[in-house]
Amino acid sequence: MTLTAVSDAGPLVHLAEIESLGLLSAFDTLLTPATVYEAIERGGVPDGLSYEPVEADEEKVESEEPDAAREP
Repeated sequence: MTLTAVSDAGPLVHLAEIESLGLLSAFDTLLTPATVYEAIERGGVPDGLSYEPVEADEEKVESEEPDAAREP
């Protein structure tokens, strides 16, 4: 089983502040949306955080709302 996470800028910045970016190694894949990438760059990339932006495979991206947001 592959464990994947999607992160916002805040957790990445704050984990870096407390020198705990190593906790992210619990995930096999960490995805950061383009807007998060841009926010991190505007605020300054925290020491110890290295990342490379990738493009989403549009064929695999659904146009529907995430499951948690769907009404029963």
